[in-house]
Amino acid sequence: MRVVTWNMGYWSHKKTHQQAWRWLLEELQPDIALCQECVLPDRAWKEWTGLWDKAAPDSKQSWGTALVTRLPAKPVRLPELDSWLAQLPDRIPGKDELAGIHRADGWLATAEIDMPSIGPTLVVSVHNPFYPIECERLRGIDISAMKLKKNKDLWLLDVLFYFLRERLRS
Repeated sequence: MRVVTWNMGYWSHKKTHQQAWRWLLEELQPDIALCQECVLPDRAWKEWTGLWDKAAPDSKQSWGTALVTRLPAKPVRLPELDSWLAQLPDRIPGKDELAGIHRADGWLATAEIDMPSIGPTLVVSVHNPFYPIECERLRGIDISAMKLKKNKDLWLLDVLFYFLRERLRS
């Protein structure tokens, strides 16, 4: 099983993006590719399933997070994570635009992949933001079970790990 992860930096490598996909899929030949800051390639998808989630859907950004596989796969959402993020306000008082993390859009591409000799397996391509969830978005929300004890901030990965742990326990 070959799994590859790559932040493709689409916004700064736009001209070579299609060439990078060709190299990734034809040379590395992964069973699963987890890619961030990318746009799905302009190529035939005969043997590949490509799942892509656009970053900041309300913005002009054209890139997002992808999960590409040659194994049988179906897209899934993490409803518990979506519900939790839905309680965060879209806008912060005093700021003019959407900012920060208030939904999973563009940060996660998630699929159930039928792994050989394992069976259906949840696989997540994650593009973790380089900033925590703003404190203003968390007012009145209990984050004690999610937050790392030695970190003053709450990050998207902390929230994701919390819900993945809960899923494993059930």
